[in-house]
Amino acid sequence: MTLQAPVFISAALDSSGNPPYVVTGTAHPNSSVTIWETNTDATLGTAICDAGGNFSTSLDLTQASHQNSGAVLVIGGICRTPKDSSGYAKDFMFYL
Repeated sequence: MTLQAPVFISAALDSSGNPPYVVTGTAHPNSSVTIWETNTDATLGTAICDAGGNFSTSLDLTQASHQNSGAVLVIGGICRTPKDSSGYAKDFMFYL
């Protein structure tokens, strides 16, 4: 696996302001994915990819900073369709 420079994406189009906060995407088949927030060093979610590399996980924001100034990293994959009504989608950064 190679690391690439993180890039920002736009906010989720379907943000509704209501939980659950869900992130879906694609990564390496049968690999693990971690969603991590830098402000509080909190793990917001983890998932295991299926054989096709797809994953879906809800976000636990109880330990998050709730500040859009903090970065949220998806380690191990790239999110194809972020759905996040908390506003964190504006701050997603991706590592491959």
